[in-house]
Amino acid sequence: MFIYWIGALLHENIRTAALWLMFSLVTGSGMLFTLSPTIIEVKQDAWISAAFGGVVGLCIVFLAVKLSLLYPDQTFVQYSQQILGKWLGKIIIVPYFALWYSLDGMILRDSSEFVYLALFNKTPV
Repeated sequence: MFIYWIGALLHENIRTAALWLMFSLVTGSGMLFTLSPTIIEVKQDAWISAAFGGVVGLCIVFLAVKLSLLYPDQTFVQYSQQILGKWLGKIIIVPYFALWYSLDGMILRDSSEFVYLALFNKTPV
């Protein structure tokens, strides 16, 4: 989904700086949400979790790229329903979008708090 979304943004001629800013915010927020709790929980073995998560993430990206190449004119929702069937595809898509919707809210909140702390720290809220 993310790969398809980036491709769609580039196809619509989004500026490189805006894309880089968005990518940096999403990546930074993802690291803050995942690395800190992992380090607190597993302490010196955090590198194992990070390595395992990196391998799993690369496998997911590889799968997403292959699926987007197999179904070039379809969205993630369309080809998931085509692969899994209409009902199972919808059952899989609903939690997927719920997760991304909640993550978008967290990223927006983190980004706004960062801007407030970095630039507008003396401005009353």
